[in-house]
Amino acid sequence: MQRLQEQQEQQEQHLVTTTKYKLQTKTCINGGHKNTSAVGIVGGNDGDGNSQEHCHHPLPPSQTKSEQEQQEVKEILRKKPIKEAKLVESVNEDCPICLEPLSKLSIEFTRLTCCGNGLHIKCTTELIKSSSLTIKQKHTCIMCRANHVKDGSEEDIRRLLGWVKKGKTWAMSMLAERYEDGVGVAKSDQKSNELYEIAAKKGNVVAQYNLGLFYHQGTHGLTKSKEKAFDLITAAANQGYPAAQYKLGLYYHQGTSGLTKSHEKAFDLFTAAASQGYPEAQYMLGLYYYTGIGGLTISEEKAFDLITDAAQQHYPDAQFMLGMMYVDGKGRNVTESKEWRAGAAERLNQSMMKKSKKKQKPNAKCACGSGKKYKKCCRKNKK
Repeated sequence: MQRLQEQQEQQEQHLVTTTKYKLQTKTCINGGHKNTSAVGIVGGNDGDGNSQEHCHHPLPPSQTKSEQEQQEVKEILRKKPIKEAKLVESVNEDCPICLEPLSKLSIEFTRLTCCGNGLHIKCTTELIKSSSLTIKQKHTCIMCRANHVKDGSEEDIRRLLGWVKKGKTWAMSMLAERYEDGVGVAKSDQKSNELYEIAAKKGNVVAQYNLGLFYHQGTHGLTKSKEKAFDLITAAANQGYPAAQYKLGLYYHQGTSGLTKSHEKAFDLFTAAASQGYPEAQYMLGLYYYTGIGGLTISEEKAFDLITDAAQQHYPDAQFMLGMMYVDGKGRNVTESKEWRAGAAERLNQSMMKKSKKKQKPNAKCACGSGKKYKKCCRKNKK
């Protein structure tokens, strides 16, 4: 009788344990063995019910931490766990601050690599400006309280690797950028392209656009391919990525990349990108209305508004064009014309200087294209 009672107590205890904690078994990527953890006990879970239990293998004496991180990337790409992982990211993700839905475009919100949450840029800005938060609080994640880290730091790379292993395409794209620029890791076009390829196939717009540019230009170790470039940039444009819409519009406008020139398609793409505030698209659309390209009905009012919007975002071509419009009587006064043209010339000169990385000589022609000597043009205005 006493033994039967002990068995019943053991069964009840087992029932309580298995009800409270869900045991999960996961294969260790490094060691290849199985490890079992209970969600809620060790490591918690990642929000999808997946265990965050990780095995910590000691480093070999000859292997540094950076070498281990690079080895982890090689293992990820070689064993293909990403392609087999569940890569469908939440389409109904909300900003945890305002509780409003996040855009599908990653450029429209800030991604927190510590906890993986996304915050609207506006919400992030308001948090930084908030007077109710201390300096320490502003330097920690509002969601998980982890410290913010610098791009390319050891912790930044570690966090991205963790999310890449879980199949997050935004992390793949961000890590690809680190390899592309050599930030925090050894520069590697091969690793960058591999990560971009996987993320692009799963619909990440940044990866699609960047990879499309590489194929279009034949850079970063890739063979030039107009077809692949067109397909990738089109895929990004179809998802509403303004940079891709503008670039595709240029292809149709110029009739390049093997495309037949089509002002109608270019106009539609410029309109889509301009509606999202993309300055280059606003400028091109303004030119369409100003000159009536492709048989479009001329509207100086629309042209002026669009070019003004682009100029206010410091786009040099738009600033210079706006200055000329003022001169031609399309603006309000001549004073504003001089201000816009001077601002455009200075910004254009700065852009040219950055590209050349050389200091302009006083008697040389100004890089802004005015035809004047630098000492009598932008240098004089700068003083």
